[in-house]
Amino acid sequence: MQPFLFISGDVPGLIYVNGRLAGKSDAEPVCVPVSPTGAVYIEYRPMSEGYIPLARAIALSRGTIVPGSVPGGRGLSVVAWPGAIAEVFAQVQPLTGYESEAPLTEIYIDETTRQTITPLGDVVGHAIVTTKRLAQGEWTVLSSEIMWATDGPKWPQTPEDTAIAAAQAAILNLRGEARGYIAPGRADVERRLTELGGTYDGCAKATYGASADVVALVKIERENLAGVTFARYFCSKMGGGQGEWRLERFDIVSGTP
Repeated sequence: MQPFLFISGDVPGLIYVNGRLAGKSDAEPVCVPVSPTGAVYIEYRPMSEGYIPLARAIALSRGTIVPGSVPGGRGLSVVAWPGAIAEVFAQVQPLTGYESEAPLTEIYIDETTRQTITPLGDVVGHAIVTTKRLAQGEWTVLSSEIMWATDGPKWPQTPEDTAIAAAQAAILNLRGEARGYIAPGRADVERRLTELGGTYDGCAKATYGASADVVALVKIERENLAGVTFARYFCSKMGGGQGEWRLERFDIVSGTP
């Protein structure tokens, strides 16, 4: 099977693979066919001022990313999809004196107490809210809980988003919310969703190599490397307090559907 890399970055840039220009990454990733076995050398040259060019190497064996070849630290992150497809994202380092975008929001309640709000980027809009207190010159975590990133949830409006939201809630161990996405009487679906917790780290749209009735379950394999397993779903329009659609089927798929 022919492997493909879909390469993008956090700023617009030129992508070189094995010394040759592969394309420009802007709104869409650059698709590059590569050899099923051997090293792949990736260069990312930012077109924006204030960023350092990036060069990294990864390796494939029989069309599969070799886990130990993905470098740690800031640089490349890789998501391995079924069907010999890998999504590669370049994180370039800003030069000294250039500020990067803050990943979270800090709220100072008083001089000794503050909260950090980290949006999870999920369908419904959860965030991790961490409360810290200053004691003896150090910030100590008092509590960490899952809340809404904004004033309230954004319930899913499509079957696909309903399946993703249900899986995301189950992975976050929000069983009551996950149950609210399931059709009445479907204890089998609830059981399968419950089993996702502790096994997978996230759920997203099946961007590569899947049919329309499939979502992507993501598992972090090691630093900067994640793997994808597909799950097939079916929803019916039933109405309710968490959107109009309800899950009637959710099954793990072996391989590429």
